[in-house]
Amino acid sequence: MKKYALLLAALSLAAFAPAQKGYLLRLRLKQNEVVKYDMAVTSMGMNIDMGMKLTCTKVAGHQYTLVTTMGSMTMNGKPVPAQQAEQIKKMVVTTVVDDQGRTLSTKTTGVPGMGPDSQSTTVPFPAGPVTVGKTWTGTNKVNNMSINTTYKFVGVKSVGGVQCAMIESTPNGIPGMKLDKPILTAVDLSKGIPIQLIMSATVGQGAQTGKMTITMKKV
Repeated sequence: MKKYALLLAALSLAAFAPAQKGYLLRLRLKQNEVVKYDMAVTSMGMNIDMGMKLTCTKVAGHQYTLVTTMGSMTMNGKPVPAQQAEQIKKMVVTTVVDDQGRTLSTKTTGVPGMGPDSQSTTVPFPAGPVTVGKTWTGTNKVNNMSINTTYKFVGVKSVGGVQCAMIESTPNGIPGMKLDKPILTAVDLSKGIPIQLIMSATVGQGAQTGKMTITMKKV
């Protein structure tokens, strides 16, 4: 009888336990809103630092046109050659996404040979509210290959004074790359945009492998 009494007590407590809060993740940007990022890449003895600017040029219903341009770039602490820097600054990526962060179309101009497979920095969100531990899937393009990715909402954290949804993403097999752990992205709960990304992986094949880290943060 004592066991049944304890079970009933536990069930009674569970009935009064507060429900876990759900978060509806959505992109919420204003027309002409500008977000600036700094991206740092370390790989094979090279340290690259590059500025990026994301401009929301159009808002039409639940769709957003995002234009990404590149800024200054350094390699191993030194500015890249002027000609190369000029080419990088000419690259413009125009992406149309919906308010769930899903890419509807994308186009890259300014750099010969760059195809239309460059993706937005947004994270695709599920249809309904998410609670901690929730997982969902999405598809991204990497080098013209469609890569299925699993996303997991792991919690809410203040990053730089901004309340963020912390989301882990695990791509299902990128050729020549093995993640050390899931990519971690901090997404601003109020705007739906990433403000920080951390990735660590082993890249290359056979004996020609090395560590690569990528960090991106809103500035």
